[in-house]
Amino acid sequence: MKNYYTILLGKDVWENVIDDMNTNEIWAEGGMVWTSYRKALACLKNLKKYQFETKDNKFSVKRMYF
Repeated sequence: MKNYYTILLGKDVWENVIDDMNTNEIWAEGGMVWTSYRKALACLKNLKKYQFETKDNKFSVKRMYF
């Protein structure tokens, strides 16, 4: 089994939109996944700058097993 990490906002997976082709297609939306906890945490810290969090919905890193 291998560990992967993603970011949650409250109970929901944080969805990033891939913007390298300026698309809004449904296939370009999804959660981000890392094999390194440190990289997921670094992204989480960057997201905190943009005030997406509310009193009830906070960012967190979630470990997944595959």
